[in-house]
Amino acid sequence: MDFKNLTRAELAKILGKTTRTLASWVADNANTDNPFPGHMGLRIGSDRHNLTEVINWLMADAVRTATRRVTGTAAEDLAAANLRKALADAQTKELELARRKDELLDVADVERTWTSALSRFRSTLLGARAALAEDVLRLEHPDFAGISGVYDKVIYAALTDLSELKANDAPTAVEEIEIAEVQ
Repeated sequence: MDFKNLTRAELAKILGKTTRTLASWVADNANTDNPFPGHMGLRIGSDRHNLTEVINWLMADAVRTATRRVTGTAAEDLAAANLRKALADAQTKELELARRKDELLDVADVERTWTSALSRFRSTLLGARAALAEDVLRLEHPDFAGISGVYDKVIYAALTDLSELKANDAPTAVEEIEIAEVQ
């Protein structure tokens, strides 16, 4: 058998197809950029086909068919999936930015809060001088331990007040003026 010059019936038998299927392939692809390979004769049964060319055409046709499927529904699905991913990424970044906004504080607010806290701490310590002197004079035995205990109580109270400071404890402009006037 000459595989370079097969009749349609011989080719159909080798491929396991009917001659009608081969005729359909010829007709469907006659006016395309990839026509079914073969020499078409004027009489029925006079057409000849090269088996290697036909197999190459079948493989190329399978690739084209698969590509059409991918460029159709699968490509649309991929584009939709990419769009969903882009939207999810954008929403994630927005959430991260919102979270960061809550974590980052305005410099002026931090300065106001610490100025207020340190002013209260200083006022507590300075205002405690007279009270400390009275407490020390009231001690029955004014030894180091007794005097140290009196001072510790005042210092720990001031430090506790400082450690319990919250960001929203920042004073208003009026409170800052009052603190400045006291100093």
